[in-house]
Amino acid sequence: MMDETSMSNDMKIIMDNKEKEEEIMKKLSSEGCIYIVLHNRVRKGEKMKKSKYTFKAGPIKMTTTLNGEYQGFERLKTPAGEFDCIKLTYTMKANMLLFFSETVNITEWYAQGIGLVKSEEYENKKKTKTVKTLIDIKEPL
Repeated sequence: MMDETSMSNDMKIIMDNKEKEEEIMKKLSSEGCIYIVLHNRVRKGEKMKKSKYTFKAGPIKMTTTLNGEYQGFERLKTPAGEFDCIKLTYTMKANMLLFFSETVNITEWYAQGIGLVKSEEYENKKKTKTVKTLIDIKEPL
């Protein structure tokens, strides 16, 4: 989901001056990664492995953590069809400096061979909920 390679690549895209790129890249560092392990032997209530990612850009530091648990298996009906899914819930927290933090509570359903089928995100500060559902499966070209 997020690691030092993806964050560094994103920063390179943002920079348009090659001379500044080397100078800026020297000030960037990162450690860890955010990930979710999916397998068909999960049990309801089983804790997910906690993951942490830290990105530093000069004096600015951002830390993101993921902590959650598996909710077992659930059959989910969507516009794209019915799927046997692994359901999981987790909290993603991002902290930057001392004054900014964001917490998002997420529930996701993953189907084997398909991937993410449905996602519900609730942002605590904004009190907003976002729901994304798979509506179609395209055949590979």
